[in-house]
Amino acid sequence: NRGPLISKGDFNGDGLEDFYIGGAKSQAGAIFIQEKTGNFIKKNSSALEKDKEMEDMSAILADFNGDGHCDLFVVSGSNEFQAGSDSYLDRLYLNDGNGNLNKKVEDFPKNTASGSASIAGDWDKDGDPDLLIGGRIIPGSYPLAASTFYYENNKGNFTDKSSLLPKEGKLGLINDMQLIKTHAKADILLAGEWMPPTALKFEDGKFVNTTQSLGLNETGGWWNCLKVADINGDGKDDCVAGNRGLDNFYKAEAGQPAQMYAGDFDDNNSTDGIITYYFEDGKSYPKATRDELFEQLPLVRKKFKRYKDYSNAQIDDILDGNLMNKVQEKSSCESFASSLFIQGNNGQFEQKELPWQAQISPIFGVELTDVNQDGSLDILAVGNNAGVDVETGIYSGIKGIVLLGNGEGQFEFLPIDQSGFEVPEEGRDIEVLNSPQGTYIIVAMNNGPLKQFQLP
Repeated sequence: NRGPLISKGDFNGDGLEDFYIGGAKSQAGAIFIQEKTGNFIKKNSSALEKDKEMEDMSAILADFNGDGHCDLFVVSGSNEFQAGSDSYLDRLYLNDGNGNLNKKVEDFPKNTASGSASIAGDWDKDGDPDLLIGGRIIPGSYPLAASTFYYENNKGNFTDKSSLLPKEGKLGLINDMQLIKTHAKADILLAGEWMPPTALKFEDGKFVNTTQSLGLNETGGWWNCLKVADINGDGKDDCVAGNRGLDNFYKAEAGQPAQMYAGDFDDNNSTDGIITYYFEDGKSYPKATRDELFEQLPLVRKKFKRYKDYSNAQIDDILDGNLMNKVQEKSSCESFASSLFIQGNNGQFEQKELPWQAQISPIFGVELTDVNQDGSLDILAVGNNAGVDVETGIYSGIKGIVLLGNGEGQFEFLPIDQSGFEVPEEGRDIEVLNSPQGTYIIVAMNNGPLKQFQLP
């Protein structure tokens, strides 16, 4: 339930910003063309209609083959199809100059990893946009991450150069990625689950992980989205990041992190994930109840015949003996707070929690723009999540967030009756579009229509 996405660009070359809205399974994505009146007209595309069984996770509108026309790249993802399905193939649609899209098949890599995010950048310095494509999950094997890929572009022909990525592209459960400028320490910032905001730098012909040098290595979270800009006006890029939020029973902090242990513990060719949290006694216990864990791992039934015995069990008690050796992935979260990351003079980032009104539900979409026209960037955010287990309960507290900035990195919540930015549904993405009529805010919602707002 992570979509739909919105991506903007000038598709027809008339100087007005258009946008692409991603499609779900059995629903094609669509391009909306902006008219001079400020209205948007849906453009029909047989190429997009043919691929409507795919689930769109990310998109980029850019000129990929250097012919002066805006093309469309779309990342396919989700957990709906079997691992290796062609429904996970990413797609590049080339614009013929008359607004018609034709899917590029030749000289474009074919990978069937479940993707999630993408950015374009000229990392090989040859004048055309290359692609970095974030991997999310291996279908049916959460929390094991799919590979992230890097494609080099040579005049519209792409080559898989993922060998240039750290850890063979196993960079985590990626949800979002943004270009960022730091003190020569990063080009890219990645957001994902069970990982810190992760920084990559392209140097000496390959990508290098620079997360630790930016002071981000102990900021693991369930990061859903990122937006990069100079928030405090000091000439350096900062970032705002949407997280799980703080309105839940389970907490995480440095020294007492939430942790995930993943592996095939019962040898049934299925990945099991055990989450642990710290409680008031200062000890870490599994989130799952005894009955829930028995359903997942029947082999531990003999260890804990009584509920009382299980109530005191820690992860070393559950995964004792050889079981701990079967852990394929161990991840940590030190914070569930949606946050600012302010870049200091030394190039390191300081994490600052957003006001409490932005912590009552997960944030999935965030944008930075000057809402009140005072010269300082403000924050727009949407979120909520109904796709959770019964014990956790539905997240529905966010009704549309506007945080007014003072230009120095401090933000204050603007009530909805003053902002007019009312989005109580499950918001998933935000895009700011410029128009002859003013500035529009477009919000995409899961299982709902688009919403449009106009700044005064």
